[in-house]
Amino acid sequence: MNNLAVIILVAGEGTRLNHNRPFPKPKVLYELADKPMIFYTLETVKLLKPAQIIIVVGYQAEKVMKTLGPGYNFVFQERALGTANAAECAIPKLRRNVRDLLVLNGDDSAFYTSQTLKAVIARHQKEKNILTFVTLVKKDPFGLGRIIRSKEGKLLRIVEEKIATEREKKIREVNIGCYLFNKNWFAKNVSLVWLSKVGEYYLTDMVEIALKKKQKVATFKLKNETEWVGINNSQELEIADRLMRKKISHLPKN
Repeated sequence: MNNLAVIILVAGEGTRLNHNRPFPKPKVLYELADKPMIFYTLETVKLLKPAQIIIVVGYQAEKVMKTLGPGYNFVFQERALGTANAAECAIPKLRRNVRDLLVLNGDDSAFYTSQTLKAVIARHQKEKNILTFVTLVKKDPFGLGRIIRSKEGKLLRIVEEKIATEREKKIREVNIGCYLFNKNWFAKNVSLVWLSKVGEYYLTDMVEIALKKKQKVATFKLKNETEWVGINNSQELEIADRLMRKKISHLPKN
């Protein structure tokens, strides 16, 4: 996959893990099964053999960079202006031969398998999509953006829970923040993302931009719910830790 770049967003403070206060260490350095969660993401994306892995740092960037060590392309997000802004920061670092961008959140991607990511990439490239993003049907979709479709199943938009109607909140298919973009299209259109009410620019808006421009957008529905684990509080961190230990215990012994 020498035309693929992976952008991992790790700039967040993880304040919800510490009662809405900045924690002494970045969120992605919290440990799952005695190892920083970001390590699992990096191990998985390395199996894709991409042309580049770019890590967007921000909060306590020095700690992240020191923990991960040399060998990575680091980009600094100067202000916490959201996921779209963070991904945009990586554009100047991209090599000319890169055609597609896989964008992941460093705090919820530890459980993805390389097989799943390869399947997302294969579909994106086969269909020549401008944007492909991963969705998941969750038993409890609370807090996540809902996937709005027509009666025929056509993708219409993503609605964040804060502004969703009661009917929309009953939808169980959600966006989980794993995106694959055509690089050139992303670079030309990310500046069109609008400032949200909380003062940040979100990647979810890229979906609406692409649909309005009548570009090819597809969703990839994750079959195994255990491949995505959101970690937004101490209870979810404990659950993720148990799940990772269970996953490791079932791996074949060398």
